[in-house]
Amino acid sequence: MDTTTDHPSIFLVLPPEELQQLRELLKERRFTKGECIFRAGEPAMKVWLILEGWVHLVRRSPATGRVVTIFTMTPSDALCGLSAFEQGAYTASAVAATACRLASLPGNYVTALIERYPAFAREVLAAERLRIRHMAEAICRAHDPVEHRIAGTLEQLAQQFGPTIAVTHRELAQMAHTTLETSIRVMSKLRSNGLVTTRRGHITIADATRLHRICSNSHDRN
Repeated sequence: MDTTTDHPSIFLVLPPEELQQLRELLKERRFTKGECIFRAGEPAMKVWLILEGWVHLVRRSPATGRVVTIFTMTPSDALCGLSAFEQGAYTASAVAATACRLASLPGNYVTALIERYPAFAREVLAAERLRIRHMAEAICRAHDPVEHRIAGTLEQLAQQFGPTIAVTHRELAQMAHTTLETSIRVMSKLRSNGLVTTRRGHITIADATRLHRICSNSHDRN
């Protein structure tokens, strides 16, 4: 399979001879759910492309020791592991949130592409600008009541994956910055009120309008 076609807006701005070099350097790999792709503190040598599935970027809180999901990446997010641009260490760990397919490129090669091709640099910046916006939205929700944080997280996931989301209570708790017990309690309330249905490892949005209203009420009070 021609991996470059999975991210045409990123790579198709490159000239044909560069695309050929890129294809030769790409190393594709599959990960099972829960498998670590890279760890915080490891030398950042590779930039990763998410071709299928989604990936949690996680860090451990120094205060509580709890693992917090700082961002969930999908194929629309293009590049993962941008610490490799600086050839330093990864600043977060990446864990396969689902079974997924990724491809890696040497970080120094991608850096060279950015330096040589302004159009490619603009595509990368556009993708990262979207990621920063999503992260900023998550930070803004950090002080909302936990029910609003979970509702907002579910709404964002539904926008990315559709009404049925492959996520566990533990993963949802990490993404909403709360405890597993609280996540279970809030989800039980949402389920009782008919906003969601659940089965093992999956949550389905049953009433997107009412779920959105919870998020909107939170924003109105701020």
